[in-house]
Amino acid sequence: MPEPQDIILTPHERRLKKRMLKVLEALEGGHSRQSAASMAGISPATVEGWVRKGQTNLTHTLYPWFCHEIGRSEGAGESIFAKIVIDEATKNHNWRAAMFLLQKRYKWNDRPEMDNEIQREQQRAQLAKTKADTVFVEVRTEKIKEDSDAVVLDRLRDILNEVREEINPSGKEEQVN
Repeated sequence: MPEPQDIILTPHERRLKKRMLKVLEALEGGHSRQSAASMAGISPATVEGWVRKGQTNLTHTLYPWFCHEIGRSEGAGESIFAKIVIDEATKNHNWRAAMFLLQKRYKWNDRPEMDNEIQREQQRAQLAKTKADTVFVEVRTEKIKEDSDAVVLDRLRDILNEVREEINPSGKEEQVN
């Protein structure tokens, strides 16, 4: 769609076109619509309003042109980043950049459907491990409870014998049994 010539525009439309061109230039540089609107000194809602008017008011001189150009400008801005990612993926063999492309271009997600079964198996294995750990702790706790009296008595005997050795280093007295 050709750019409307200033000669056929009213002064108000010329000022409007200048702002529209600022938005389009920022979008071509890779900026978001919100950022482009700020750079042009307008609100993002104004840009969206221009797009809506371009879709509904097809006889207006500027709005349909802007609506067409905004898509082209966003595509040009996107191509800047796409080239960077593609170069990183191919030249540097960066798998993250390649995955990013697959996710965005081919609608891959972080967990494709075929990975769901693997994820379920991992969850089952983790649950089985947790159950086994719980049984181990319960059995060990019971064993400690059963052995605790004998262990405590043995430890007390050892301490008592150590104290006696410190008091009587010759060892003439009998040890406690």
